[in-house]
Amino acid sequence: MLVELQTKLSFQEDLLQQLNTVVTRQQNQIDELRRIEILH
Repeated sequence: MLVELQTKLSFQEDLLQQLNTVVTRQQNQIDELRRIEILH
């Protein structure tokens, strides 16, 4: 039981890190698009 919970927690932590990476990348893209819009 404990091993299963640790496994699930580890998996969730990995998913959260992946999500954070995606959100950060998207925010960077949004920021870049805003800069492009300001320049044109």
